[in-house]
Amino acid sequence: MSGSPSSPTSPANDRPQTPGEAGASDMVVNANGKRRLTEEEKRENHTRSEHKRRETIRGHFERICAIVPELDSSMSRSEAHVIVMSHTYIKELKARRRALVEFLRSKGVEIDESKLSLDVATLDYTENNVHPENGT
Repeated sequence: MSGSPSSPTSPANDRPQTPGEAGASDMVVNANGKRRLTEEEKRENHTRSEHKRRETIRGHFERICAIVPELDSSMSRSEAHVIVMSHTYIKELKARRRALVEFLRSKGVEIDESKLSLDVATLDYTENNVHPENGT
């Protein structure tokens, strides 16, 4: 074998091929010998990932709308509206919790503050017989 640049053993062939090189359009490899993704494959992967991310956000958004009583299906569901209404609802829940704790204390009930965590989503799911761990 000769040491010409076109020889398979020449140092020029040890470098990764670029898409512009003859026959390299679908055989671009990196230094580890793995095939590199084409620009189209990268775009497709990105599009799929972005779609999945949006679907996940949309699902969580719908769960918030189901939890907050003021967000029925006939109202605006813009992101800003949902955030404002959710914030208002959480503040109301916290105020109700404080009032309940004060009422119980006024009746002589001892309350362990460390056991008073309020998980709004869990409470709502429990009330509606919905199980968050399996999405039903």
